[in-house]
Parts: sequence; C-alpha cells; structure tokens
Amino acid sequence: MVKKTSDSMKLIVIAYVFVTSILATYYTKYFITNGVAEWYHFVYQPSVTPPDSLYSIIWMIYNIAVGAAFIKIILELDSIEFPKYNYPYLANLILEFLWSYSFFWCRQVGWAMFIVIPMVILTFKTIIIYKDGDPIAAKISYVPFIITLYMALVSLAMVNEHGLKVEIYQ
Repeated sequence: MVKKTSDSMKLIVIAYVFVTSILATYYTKYFITNGVAEWYHFVYQPSVTPPDSLYSIIWMIYNIAVGAAFIKIILELDSIEFPKYNYPYLANLILEFLWSYSFFWCRQVGWAMFIVIPMVILTFKTIIIYKDGDPIAAKISYVPFIITLYMALVSLAMVNEHGLKVEIYQ
C-alpha cells in the first residue's frame, strides 16, 4: 500500500531537493573553478569542449533540471513511492559530483569517462522511471540526458587527446 503524501511532506521533499541541488552545484563549481585555473587553461582542448565559463553553467542547468523533474513528480502525485523516484535523483547528483571531481580536480579524464557512461544510462533510465509518475517530469529529464551525452563526448575527446590523465609539461 502506498501512503498518501501530505502537503508538509511535499515541502520537506522540496527543501531536500533544494539543499542537495545547492550542495552539488556548489562543489561542482568549486572543482571546475580550481581545475580551470590550475590546469585546464594550459592544455589543448579539443573543439567539442565548451568554453571554460560554460562548464559551471552547464552543470547548474543539469542540477536544476534533475531537481525540477523530481519536484514535478512530488507535486503531481497524490501518493509517492519516495525511493522509486529519489534514487535516480540522488544518483544523478552523485555521479555529476564524481565526474566534476575526477575531470577537474584530479585531472583523471579516463575516470571521468568511466563515470559518464553510467550517467548516460542512468539519465535515460530516469526518463523511463519518471514517465510512470509524470510525463512532464520525464520530458524535463531529457535535459540532463542531453548534457550527459555531451559530457561523454567531451570526456572521450579529452581521453583521445591526453590519455587517461592530463599531464602538464612546463
């Protein structure tokens, strides 16, 4: 039996989404800012890579879309199976955090490529899972899916150009 979701529970979940999205965005921006300043400017970037300033914006859009889709599900359903919709939401944020950490902080573009592959699969699966709850939430989830496809292309291009780890030679 699925329990009815009260308005106060919905507000708690919205606060949870807000806090987790802000934390993911903050740390992602932190990794990107430091990585760009320390090494990214000094290496060749393939033509598919976005300008440095767009990485933070792209991941912020990713976090907003992931959170908006989850909130849409929460607001639309009379009852919610919280784990069914929360696990994809949280897993998307965790993998995004790990990608930014690996790519920018550690310069491990090979690990970033390894992380982005499950991200692509997860974001696609999120669309399918959310389609059961709310078709609009599923459509919102296409934004993170497209972003992860693009970041997979960026990761592949960086691995192709620099190998598994970016080395800076002075």
